[in-house]
Amino acid sequence: MTTVSQELIATVERVTPMLDAIAADQNLATRSDRRKWSRREILRHIVDAACKNHRTFVRMMQHASLEFPGYRQDDWVAVQARANARWKGMVHLRAAYNRPSPP
Repeated sequence: MTTVSQELIATVERVTPMLDAIAADQNLATRSDRRKWSRREILRHIVDAACKNHRTFVRMMQHASLEFPGYRQDDWVAVQARANARWKGMVHLRAAYNRPSPP
């Protein structure tokens, strides 16, 4: 029987090379509509969400009562200029955030 942790590791290991393979795509930063994010911005959003979730989980373990700040994702997109972020760097950061730490 596989654990959730093992399934997550397997998924990360399967998907990371697939994401790496599209790094040369010239359209990663192209938006299909001005109101929609590009694929590069979407990947960066996934990394941001993992970072925010990590911080939240750590805070949950430290405090009995928590106040969760909001997450204004469109502002994060604008401030970080995600359309220019290095694709492979984001792919591997996403993978690192989603690999469970050993016990």
